[in-house]
Amino acid sequence: MNFCLYVCLLSDSEIEIGEPIDMKIEKEKESFYSRLNSVIEKIPKEDIQLHLGDFNAKIGSDNEDLERVMGRHGLGQMSENGELFAEFCGNNNMVIGGSLVPHRPAHKVTWVSRDGRTENQIDHICISRKWRRSLLDVRNKRSADIASDHDLVIGEIRLRVARVQRREEKIGCRYDIRRLENPEVKRAFVEQLEARASELPPGGTVEEQWTGIKNTFTTTSDETLGKLRSGRREWMTDETWRIVDERRKAKADIGQARTRSAKAAARQRYADL
Repeated sequence: MNFCLYVCLLSDSEIEIGEPIDMKIEKEKESFYSRLNSVIEKIPKEDIQLHLGDFNAKIGSDNEDLERVMGRHGLGQMSENGELFAEFCGNNNMVIGGSLVPHRPAHKVTWVSRDGRTENQIDHICISRKWRRSLLDVRNKRSADIASDHDLVIGEIRLRVARVQRREEKIGCRYDIRRLENPEVKRAFVEQLEARASELPPGGTVEEQWTGIKNTFTTTSDETLGKLRSGRREWMTDETWRIVDERRKAKADIGQARTRSAKAAARQRYADL
């Protein structure tokens, strides 16, 4: 699981001094969210997204029909920019964190006018809806001096990542060594092993010698002993397993047959088993 932080800010160069964003023409607002969406499309779906910044959007406390986007603990009334912001969050499966946690109004305010008469909640922290419960708290920090008419907004996040249990890779496989109790099988195993061992080239590095010995044993075991079946029951004899394998092969031949005659022959073999 990767944790990526994406900070989205609307720079001051896009807003004329003294002119609130509500006065900007609709085309410029749509351009901002269009560029923001183009960035989000490049983010891997499995990443945790956090969007932080001054969106100049008042979301209010009325979340009717917006329950999946925001809670009921916003401040004031939703503005036109708030509607655009809520629509953006809904389209991208985001949740507005400042509306989820109950706080006193003084702890929700993120911007205060220079005359001190107007207070708004326009700076937000958003998180992917899947990780909504990981965002424990969002509030302002009025005591932080950041030389701005905006207050510092902080968020508390706790992630619980499940531990992935990886299975240990099995080395090699188990052979049916019980077949060596049969004298004929044992003799065939020893003869093939000696024949292959005599063909091994002399010399070479330790790795080359080991590879040759390993291939000699595995090839001989495959041909004479066979591999143990997982979960095999004792009452299933070798002859029964042989018939099972033949029926499985015959059934596969039916699906792979390219002509009617070949398919009919495969079906007949399957029926005879």
